[in-house]
Amino acid sequence: MNGVVLCLDAHYVWPTCVAARSLARTWQGPEPLHLYLLCDPGVLPDSLAALTAAAAPARVTVIQRDFSFPDMRIGYITPMGYARIAAPGLIDADRLLYLDSDMLACVSVHTLHRPIAHDYPVAAARDPYIPELGSPHVETDRFPLSGRAVSFPYFNSGLLAIDVARWRAERLTERAAELIANPDWRPLFGDQDTLNYLLGGRFELLDPRWNVMPVSAVQQRLDFTYHGERYVPMPYQLDLERAPFIMHYATEVKPWTEAFPDGMLRRQWHAVAAEAALMIEAAGVPVPTVSPTVRPADSH
Repeated sequence: MNGVVLCLDAHYVWPTCVAARSLARTWQGPEPLHLYLLCDPGVLPDSLAALTAAAAPARVTVIQRDFSFPDMRIGYITPMGYARIAAPGLIDADRLLYLDSDMLACVSVHTLHRPIAHDYPVAAARDPYIPELGSPHVETDRFPLSGRAVSFPYFNSGLLAIDVARWRAERLTERAAELIANPDWRPLFGDQDTLNYLLGGRFELLDPRWNVMPVSAVQQRLDFTYHGERYVPMPYQLDLERAPFIMHYATEVKPWTEAFPDGMLRRQWHAVAAEAALMIEAAGVPVPTVSPTVRPADSH
Protein backbone atom coordinates (compact mmCIF):
# COMPACT_ATOMS: atom_id res chain seq x y z
CA MET A 1 0.00 0.00 0.00
CA ASN A 2 1.24 3.50 -0.88
CA GLY A 3 0.01 6.98 -0.12
CA VAL A 4 0.63 10.71 -0.45
CA VAL A 5 0.86 12.88 2.67
CA LEU A 6 0.02 16.57 3.18
CA CYS A 7 0.33 18.34 6.55
CA LEU A 8 -1.45 21.52 7.56
CA ASP A 9 -2.83 23.74 10.27
CA ALA A 10 -5.89 26.02 10.18
CA HIS A 11 -3.98 28.84 8.50
CA TYR A 12 -2.98 26.69 5.56
CA VAL A 13 -6.25 25.07 4.46
CA TRP A 14 -6.66 26.88 1.13
CA PRO A 15 -3.14 26.28 -0.24
CA THR A 16 -3.51 22.62 0.80
CA CYS A 17 -6.77 22.42 -1.15
CA VAL A 18 -4.88 23.64 -4.23
CA ALA A 19 -2.03 21.16 -3.68
CA ALA A 20 -4.54 18.32 -3.25
CA ARG A 21 -6.37 19.34 -6.44
CA SER A 22 -3.10 19.34 -8.39
CA LEU A 23 -2.31 15.83 -7.17
CA ALA A 24 -5.76 14.49 -8.07
CA ARG A 25 -5.98 16.13 -11.51
CA THR A 26 -2.59 14.73 -12.62
CA TRP A 27 -2.79 11.27 -11.01
CA GLN A 28 -2.22 8.37 -13.43
CA GLY A 29 -1.25 5.59 -11.03
CA PRO A 30 -2.49 2.00 -11.44
CA GLU A 31 -4.34 2.32 -8.13
CA PRO A 32 -6.54 5.21 -6.95
CA LEU A 33 -4.77 8.07 -5.21
CA HIS A 34 -4.78 7.68 -1.42
CA LEU A 35 -4.23 11.04 0.24
CA TYR A 36 -3.41 11.34 3.94
CA LEU A 37 -4.05 14.67 5.65
CA LEU A 38 -2.21 15.25 8.92
CA CYS A 39 -3.64 18.20 10.81
CA ASP A 40 -4.16 19.59 14.28
CA PRO A 41 -7.57 20.09 15.96
CA GLY A 42 -7.70 23.68 14.70
CA VAL A 43 -8.70 22.44 11.24
CA LEU A 44 -12.51 22.54 11.38
CA PRO A 45 -15.06 20.18 9.74
CA ASP A 46 -15.90 22.59 6.89
CA SER A 47 -12.20 22.82 6.06
CA LEU A 48 -11.85 19.04 6.03
CA ALA A 49 -14.89 18.81 3.76
CA ALA A 50 -13.34 21.37 1.39
CA LEU A 51 -10.06 19.46 1.31
CA THR A 52 -11.88 16.20 0.54
CA ALA A 53 -13.87 17.85 -2.25
CA ALA A 54 -10.77 19.42 -3.80
CA ALA A 55 -9.00 16.05 -3.79
CA ALA A 56 -11.83 14.15 -5.55
CA PRO A 57 -11.83 11.39 -6.66
CA ALA A 58 -8.93 10.51 -4.33
CA ARG A 59 -9.52 8.51 -1.18
CA VAL A 60 -8.82 10.87 1.73
CA THR A 61 -7.81 9.75 5.23
CA VAL A 62 -7.63 12.44 7.90
CA ILE A 63 -5.29 12.01 10.86
CA GLN A 64 -6.23 14.78 13.28
CA ARG A 65 -4.57 15.02 16.66
CA ASP A 66 -2.64 17.30 18.97
CA PHE A 67 0.97 17.53 17.86
CA SER A 68 3.54 18.83 20.30
CA PHE A 69 6.09 20.53 18.07
CA PRO A 70 8.45 23.37 19.03
CA ASP A 71 8.18 26.79 17.46
CA MET A 72 10.20 27.49 14.33
CA ARG A 73 12.91 30.13 14.18
CA ILE A 74 11.53 31.45 10.89
CA GLY A 75 8.13 33.09 11.26
CA TYR A 76 6.65 31.93 7.95
CA ILE A 77 7.21 28.24 8.80
CA THR A 78 4.69 26.77 11.26
CA PRO A 79 5.44 23.93 13.69
CA MET A 80 3.22 21.60 11.61
CA GLY A 81 6.22 21.35 9.30
CA TYR A 82 7.51 18.77 11.77
CA ALA A 83 4.49 16.50 11.11
CA ARG A 84 6.21 14.98 8.07
CA ILE A 85 8.67 13.36 10.48
CA ALA A 86 5.78 11.78 12.40
CA ALA A 87 3.92 10.52 9.32
CA PRO A 88 5.83 7.24 8.74
CA GLY A 89 5.14 6.26 12.35
CA LEU A 90 1.41 6.99 12.05
CA ILE A 91 0.64 5.49 8.63
CA ASP A 92 0.97 1.81 7.79
CA ALA A 93 2.16 1.80 4.20
CA ASP A 94 4.99 0.41 2.11
CA ARG A 95 5.92 3.78 0.63
CA LEU A 96 4.79 7.31 1.35
CA LEU A 97 5.30 10.47 -0.61
CA TYR A 98 5.25 13.66 1.42
CA LEU A 99 4.63 17.04 -0.24
CA ASP A 100 4.61 20.53 1.23
CA SER A 101 1.29 22.30 0.90
CA ASP A 102 2.78 25.10 -1.19
CA MET A 103 3.57 22.64 -3.95
CA LEU A 104 1.81 22.09 -7.25
CA ALA A 105 1.92 18.71 -8.98
CA CYS A 106 2.39 19.19 -12.73
CA VAL A 107 2.73 15.46 -13.51
CA SER A 108 1.50 12.32 -11.79
CA VAL A 109 3.57 11.55 -8.70
CA HIS A 110 2.79 7.83 -8.79
CA THR A 111 6.18 7.08 -10.38
CA LEU A 112 7.86 8.02 -7.09
CA HIS A 113 6.17 5.05 -5.41
CA ARG A 114 9.07 2.79 -6.33
CA PRO A 115 12.13 1.27 -4.62
CA ILE A 116 14.66 3.76 -3.30
CA ALA A 117 18.33 3.26 -4.16
CA HIS A 118 20.72 1.29 -1.96
CA ASP A 119 19.45 1.03 1.64
CA TYR A 120 18.40 4.66 1.92
CA PRO A 121 15.15 5.44 3.75
CA VAL A 122 14.31 8.53 1.65
CA ALA A 123 14.72 10.07 -1.78
CA ALA A 124 14.70 13.85 -2.17
CA ALA A 125 15.98 16.66 -4.37
CA ARG A 126 18.94 18.88 -3.58
CA ASP A 127 17.91 22.22 -2.10
CA PRO A 128 18.72 24.94 -4.67
CA TYR A 129 19.33 27.53 -1.97
CA ILE A 130 21.26 25.25 0.41
CA PRO A 131 22.89 22.69 -1.88
CA GLU A 132 25.51 21.36 0.56
CA LEU A 133 26.00 20.94 4.28
CA GLY A 134 28.75 23.54 3.96
CA SER A 135 26.54 26.17 2.31
CA PRO A 136 26.67 29.62 3.93
CA HIS A 137 23.05 29.20 5.09
CA VAL A 138 24.11 26.30 7.31
CA GLU A 139 25.64 27.83 10.43
CA THR A 140 28.07 25.38 12.01
CA ASP A 141 27.00 26.43 15.51
CA ARG A 142 23.48 25.08 14.86
CA PHE A 143 24.52 22.28 12.54
CA PRO A 144 27.83 20.73 13.68
CA LEU A 145 29.23 18.68 10.82
CA SER A 146 30.45 15.93 13.21
CA GLY A 147 32.71 14.34 10.63
CA ARG A 148 30.41 14.96 7.69
CA ALA A 149 32.07 16.54 4.66
CA VAL A 150 31.04 20.08 3.80
CA SER A 151 30.34 18.85 0.27
CA PHE A 152 27.68 16.33 1.41
CA PRO A 153 24.42 17.14 -0.39
CA TYR A 154 21.65 18.86 1.54
CA PHE A 155 18.07 18.09 0.49
CA ASN A 156 14.91 20.12 0.61
CA SER A 157 12.32 18.28 2.71
CA GLY A 158 9.37 19.73 0.79
CA LEU A 159 9.17 16.48 -1.17
CA LEU A 160 10.21 13.21 0.43
CA ALA A 161 9.78 9.74 -1.03
CA ILE A 162 9.85 7.48 2.03
CA ASP A 163 10.50 3.76 2.41
CA VAL A 164 8.45 3.23 5.57
CA ALA A 165 10.12 -0.02 6.66
CA ARG A 166 13.62 1.45 6.35
CA TRP A 167 12.52 4.67 8.07
CA ARG A 168 11.12 2.69 11.00
CA ALA A 169 14.14 0.36 11.14
CA GLU A 170 16.39 3.40 11.53
CA ARG A 171 14.02 4.88 14.17
CA LEU A 172 14.09 8.21 12.37
CA THR A 173 10.88 9.50 13.98
CA GLU A 174 12.12 8.66 17.47
CA ARG A 175 15.63 9.96 16.88
CA ALA A 176 14.26 13.17 15.41
CA ALA A 177 11.99 13.62 18.44
CA GLU A 178 14.95 13.17 20.77
CA LEU A 179 16.99 15.72 18.85
CA ILE A 180 14.12 18.21 18.67
CA ALA A 181 13.61 17.91 22.44
CA ASN A 182 17.26 18.82 23.07
CA PRO A 183 17.36 22.51 24.11
CA ASP A 184 20.75 22.85 22.42
CA TRP A 185 19.25 21.86 19.05
CA ARG A 186 17.85 25.05 17.53
CA PRO A 187 17.84 24.49 13.77
CA LEU A 188 16.95 27.33 11.46
CA PHE A 189 14.96 25.04 9.14
CA GLY A 190 13.37 22.80 11.79
CA ASP A 191 12.43 19.43 10.31
CA GLN A 192 14.63 19.91 7.24
CA ASP A 193 17.81 20.51 9.21
CA THR A 194 16.89 17.71 11.60
CA LEU A 195 16.48 15.14 8.82
CA ASN A 196 19.58 16.29 6.96
CA TYR A 197 21.57 16.04 10.18
CA LEU A 198 20.30 12.54 10.99
CA LEU A 199 20.76 11.18 7.46
CA GLY A 200 24.12 12.86 6.79
CA GLY A 201 23.90 12.54 3.01
CA ARG A 202 22.30 9.07 3.03
CA PHE A 203 19.47 9.73 0.62
CA GLU A 204 18.76 9.08 -3.04
CA LEU A 205 19.21 12.28 -5.02
CA LEU A 206 16.15 12.92 -7.20
CA ASP A 207 15.94 14.69 -10.53
CA PRO A 208 15.63 18.43 -9.74
CA ARG A 209 12.38 18.56 -11.70
CA TRP A 210 10.69 16.93 -8.71
CA ASN A 211 11.22 20.00 -6.54
CA VAL A 212 11.52 23.13 -8.67
CA MET A 213 11.48 26.44 -6.84
CA PRO A 214 10.59 29.71 -8.58
CA VAL A 215 14.06 31.16 -8.13
CA SER A 216 13.65 33.68 -10.97
CA ALA A 217 10.46 35.11 -9.44
CA VAL A 218 11.74 35.11 -5.86
CA GLN A 219 14.91 36.92 -6.85
CA GLN A 220 12.75 39.82 -8.01
CA ARG A 221 11.46 40.23 -4.45
CA LEU A 222 14.16 38.98 -2.08
CA ASP A 223 17.82 39.90 -1.85
CA PHE A 224 19.84 36.71 -1.53
CA THR A 225 22.60 34.73 -3.20
CA TYR A 226 21.60 31.71 -5.28
CA HIS A 227 24.10 29.22 -3.80
CA GLY A 228 22.94 26.29 -5.94
CA GLU A 229 23.99 27.84 -9.24
CA ARG A 230 26.99 25.58 -9.73
CA TYR A 231 24.63 22.57 -9.68
CA VAL A 232 21.73 24.26 -11.46
CA PRO A 233 23.01 27.20 -13.57
CA MET A 234 20.43 29.92 -14.05
CA PRO A 235 19.69 29.05 -17.73
CA TYR A 236 18.93 25.47 -16.63
CA GLN A 237 16.90 26.79 -13.68
CA LEU A 238 14.74 28.76 -16.10
CA ASP A 239 14.22 25.58 -18.15
CA LEU A 240 13.16 23.76 -14.98
CA GLU A 241 10.67 26.50 -14.14
CA ARG A 242 9.12 26.15 -17.59
CA ALA A 243 8.65 22.37 -17.30
CA PRO A 244 8.61 21.19 -13.66
CA PHE A 245 7.31 17.89 -12.38
CA ILE A 246 6.56 19.62 -9.06
CA MET A 247 6.58 23.39 -8.58
CA HIS A 248 7.44 24.35 -5.01
CA TYR A 249 6.53 27.91 -4.06
CA ALA A 250 9.11 28.07 -1.29
CA THR A 251 10.15 31.12 0.78
CA GLU A 252 7.69 33.72 2.08
CA VAL A 253 6.94 34.93 -1.47
CA LYS A 254 3.78 32.93 -2.28
CA PRO A 255 1.63 32.98 -5.44
CA TRP A 256 -1.54 33.76 -3.46
CA THR A 257 0.00 37.00 -2.14
CA GLU A 258 0.69 40.30 -3.82
CA ALA A 259 4.41 39.77 -3.19
CA PHE A 260 4.64 37.16 -5.96
CA PRO A 261 5.30 38.77 -9.37
CA ASP A 262 2.79 38.27 -12.16
CA GLY A 263 3.71 35.74 -14.82
CA MET A 264 3.44 32.08 -15.76
CA LEU A 265 4.41 30.75 -12.33
CA ARG A 266 1.73 32.79 -10.59
CA ARG A 267 -0.93 32.03 -13.22
CA GLN A 268 -0.40 28.27 -13.09
CA TRP A 269 -1.11 28.21 -9.34
CA HIS A 270 -4.23 30.34 -9.72
CA ALA A 271 -5.53 28.14 -12.56
CA VAL A 272 -5.48 25.09 -10.29
CA ALA A 273 -6.92 27.19 -7.44
CA ALA A 274 -9.88 28.11 -9.65
CA GLU A 275 -10.49 24.44 -10.42
CA ALA A 276 -10.29 23.58 -6.72
CA ALA A 277 -12.83 26.29 -5.92
CA LEU A 278 -15.27 24.86 -8.49
CA MET A 279 -14.90 21.36 -7.02
CA ILE A 280 -15.55 22.67 -3.50
CA GLU A 281 -18.55 24.77 -4.56
CA ALA A 282 -20.04 21.78 -6.40
CA ALA A 283 -19.85 19.81 -3.14
CA GLY A 284 -21.85 22.52 -1.37
CA VAL A 285 -19.00 23.45 0.93
CA PRO A 286 -17.68 26.98 1.65
CA VAL A 287 -14.48 27.74 -0.27
CA PRO A 288 -11.69 28.46 2.22
CA THR A 289 -9.82 31.72 2.10
CA VAL A 290 -6.28 32.58 3.12
CA SER A 291 -6.34 34.05 6.60
CA PRO A 292 -4.91 37.56 6.85
CA THR A 293 -2.70 36.17 9.60
CA VAL A 294 -1.54 33.22 7.52
CA ARG A 295 2.06 32.23 7.89
CA PRO A 296 3.15 30.44 4.70
CA ALA A 297 3.72 27.12 6.44
CA ASP A 298 5.38 23.81 5.78
CA SER A 299 7.93 25.09 3.33
CA HIS A 300 11.52 26.22 3.21
